[in-house]
Amino acid sequence: MEKKFHKNANLITTVSDPWNNTLTLTTSTTVKTIYNGYFPEDFDELQNRERNKSNTYTIVYSGNIHYPQDPTPLFAAVSQIKNKDISLYNRIRIQFAGKTSNVSGIAKKYGVSEIYEYLGFISRKKSLQLQYDASVVLFMDSWNVEGMLPAKIFEYFYLSRKIIALGRNDSSTAIELIKKTNTGIYLGENIDLIAEHLITCLNNPKEDVYKKNDACISEFSRENQANKLLNYILQL
Repeated sequence: MEKKFHKNANLITTVSDPWNNTLTLTTSTTVKTIYNGYFPEDFDELQNRERNKSNTYTIVYSGNIHYPQDPTPLFAAVSQIKNKDISLYNRIRIQFAGKTSNVSGIAKKYGVSEIYEYLGFISRKKSLQLQYDASVVLFMDSWNVEGMLPAKIFEYFYLSRKIIALGRNDSSTAIELIKKTNTGIYLGENIDLIAEHLITCLNNPKEDVYKKNDACISEFSRENQANKLLNYILQL
């Protein structure tokens, strides 16, 4: 059925280059990448006020969690900080919202339940507020599917202070875009590295500032992606 649709189509679009490459191998129809993106106007109200300047170092994850996404390395790293420097540990807060499976159980296993908060299902407005005010937002890469690129990451690019990315593939589509936009850091699943990075950020907050590649990020606005699609259609 898929081949029949592809054969009869004038143009096929998909949301990442690896998926583009896969489709190109199966059809002679033109395939183009049109990314998911963001609407800048969604953030106008938030950006009319200053971000939260609390001394607390807040790590926020908002959204569903699906295998193989795994926050365990983060909680293990925070537990390590607890054992090394309780004063730094007491400044950390971790907030998850959405369908998060057994994250509370992971926090309990590593003895850090007191700094973890599960917010349940929240409104999109509240989710954006959390991302905007967070010290960092957490991204967990779906490393087992090449080309997986959740729409949420584009909000992260535009709205968040910084992204901490976990996963097993430092050259996945999502991680490459984080690097390209200079919006965060990839720490893999290395517990020692995660702990070391968090300690550095807690001790030197002014040094933990990322100069985002705004020109690159602007490419992912819904308007620019829609114009790309329109231009491809006009060419046909």
